Amino acid sequence: MADAVRLIHKAIDRSDDGDYAGAVKLLTRAAEADPANPQAYYERAMALANLDRDREAVADFERALALDPVFPGAREWLARTLRGLGEHRRAAEEWLRHLRAEPDGPQGMGVCPQTWADCAADFAEAGDPARAVGLLEEYLARHASRVTAYACYETAPLRLLARLLEQAGDAARASELRERARASPHRVPANG
Repeated sequence: MADAVRLIHKAIDRSDDGDYAGAVKLLTRAAEADPANPQAYYERAMALANLDRDREAVADFERALALDPVFPGAREWLARTLRGLGEHRRAAEEWLRHLRAEPDGPQGMGVCPQTWADCAADFAEAGDPARAVGLLEEYLARHASRVTAYACYETAPLRLLARLLEQAGDAARASELRERARASPHRVPANG
């Protein structure tokens, strides 16, 4: 096990230097030395993703999560990688698992509006706009009031919900949400 940890630390240094291929080699050795170490798979998945080897990265993120279902960052990066592969339904389900497992954000760091928006956007892209709307309505009703550290993202769910409602024919509510986003002290260029 100590050998695996040493290899993982060495691989992280390689990744930090941009040597992702070298990191993958070291992390493969680490996983062989300690197949029950989720960090070896997570770090290798990150290096593989940086090498645009996303399918392999997905397998390693899934292996890390099989070993530790709440391994920090693994579920979010799995969802992002699946999104990049165009697998929006699977990405949405992973985002949703993350949101349900950690409703107050990773390690209690706070509710992140962008994560809710990302999950809903993937449901919409997967052809399920009703589920996306329901998720955003849940966010606004139960979680938006607890946003603290991630307030700079507070308009993302509002803008997405406005767009989805407009597509569904509810122009009045969409306009209301757009105005709310424009009135936010955390406006972003997308708020118009």
